[in-house]
Parts: sequence; structure tokens; C-alpha cells
Amino acid sequence: MQNEKENRKNPEQQFDAETLREMSEKQSEKLRENKEQAAEKVTERQERLDEARHEALEQAHREKERSAVEIPPQNAPERRVRIASRKERDVAFDRTMNDIRPHLSSPSRVFSQFIHNKTVENVSNFVGGTVARPTAILSGALFAFLLTSSVLIIARRFGYQLSGFESIAAFLFGWGLGLIYDFLRIMITGKKN
Repeated sequence: MQNEKENRKNPEQQFDAETLREMSEKQSEKLRENKEQAAEKVTERQERLDEARHEALEQAHREKERSAVEIPPQNAPERRVRIASRKERDVAFDRTMNDIRPHLSSPSRVFSQFIHNKTVENVSNFVGGTVARPTAILSGALFAFLLTSSVLIIARRFGYQLSGFESIAAFLFGWGLGLIYDFLRIMITGKKN
């Protein structure tokens, strides 16, 4: 009896089992459709992203090939390379040295300041270009070895005593021959190296 009174008071709550099942099936169907639509949207988005990524890669590949093959037009103005002046090179050199020296150890820093002094550099360049040519030094060392060895063998065989100047003299002789060779080679070919 109590249930009948409650059912009479609230007629909206009076649903039969069939109606409830139909409503739940409709709700389940709507949820399933929403889920499928969401999945389709995600799939479509992913496909669009994949297509865009693929197109971007193809375009980058085409640009790379085109830039590698592309020849500049003939009537384009030539870019002239401006040669830096002596003052600009000196300023750049000083800036580089000031940037690098703080990273050196104290002895290396002192040696760097000494060796990169203008006077020391000029003397070194002059000596390296004239007296201390690599060919002259090499031929001097080669002649010093060969002639000193020969003189030593001959002196031992015949009992002579050597003064010690033989090595120096052999080096100077080979060094002189190396300088003459370098001079003639430069005069004939016109190339320093």
C-alpha cells in the first residue's frame, strides 16, 4: 500500500522496465556514436598531420635538390671580395689575442706575448723566408750526417784525430747548397713553394 501511495504522488517515476531499457539503449547508442565520431576526428587529424609532415619533407627534399643543382644567373653582379686593410687585420689579430690569452697558463701567456711581438714576428718571418728555408735546413742536416760519417770512418781508418768542427762545416756546406738550390728553383719556376 505504501508503494501505491508513493506511485500516485510521483507519476514521473512510474516507468516500466521496457521504457527504461529503450532509454538506456538510446543513451548507449548516442555515447557510442559520440565515441566513434571522436575517434574519426582523431584519425582525420592524424592523417592530416601525416600528410602535412610528408609534404613538408618532400618540399624540403626538393629545395635541397634545387639548391644543389641551381646555377646562379649569368647576368647577376659579381660579389667582390673586399680585402681587409693592414689596420683592420692588426685590430682583428689583437682582438683574437686578447680573447685567447686569458685561457692560457701563465708561462704560455708570457711566451705568447713574446712570440707575437711585432719585432720578433718580423725577424722570424725574415729569417724563415731567407736563411732558415726548409730545403736549406734539410740539406744541411743530410750533408752533416753523410759527410761527418764519411770523415769519421776515414779518420778512424787512417788514425787521424778530429777537431769537432767537421759536423758544423758539413752542415754549413749542405745548408749553402740547399739555399742555392732554392734560389735557382724560385728563379726558374717563379714559385716559392
